Amino acid sequence: MANRRDSFVFYRSFKEAIEECPIDDQLEIYKAITDFALNGERPNLQSSFGRICWRLIEPVLVTNWNRYVNGCRGKEFGDKGGAPKGNKNALKQPQNNPKTTPNKDKDVDNKENIDIPKKADGVSLNQSNIEKRREDFILSLKPYIEQYGKEMCNRFFSYWTEPNKSHTKMRFELEKTWDLSRRLKRWANNNFKS
Repeated sequence: MANRRDSFVFYRSFKEAIEECPIDDQLEIYKAITDFALNGERPNLQSSFGRICWRLIEPVLVTNWNRYVNGCRGKEFGDKGGAPKGNKNALKQPQNNPKTTPNKDKDVDNKENIDIPKKADGVSLNQSNIEKRREDFILSLKPYIEQYGKEMCNRFFSYWTEPNKSHTKMRFELEKTWDLSRRLKRWANNNFKS
């Protein structure tokens, strides 16, 4: 194990096992864990408690070390593609390969780089679309006003048309199933609560 790394995962089970050892042996075990996990140096533990503890901890550290080493290799070779051409998996292109998926805007998280389609009046298409769907929802409620009353229908409308954070969908559109008459009946039975 010739590689060195800057960090590693230290599990609660390590701490709990080490705490069962005499206080004089605990520092030796902690040092052994860090030397092995960061530098790949195998320890030479003097105490029998330290050797017992190490036998329990070592397999986990070896597994994590191997993941780290393989991850370094993956970083080196992962950008080169994947499946050979003609293979059905070749259609799945890696997202970070600049030869196959060029990204003109490196800062994708910056919302200024994202073009949101606009209508002539400056309102985004998503906003106008959600407004149209809200109006359709109002129209679908009109036949039920006489049966359930205007106040209940208004509360029902306000609750179920609440938009998600991105203002692309309303609460009722996020439901797996939706039957307006059944929802209204349940709403009335629950005294205007979802």
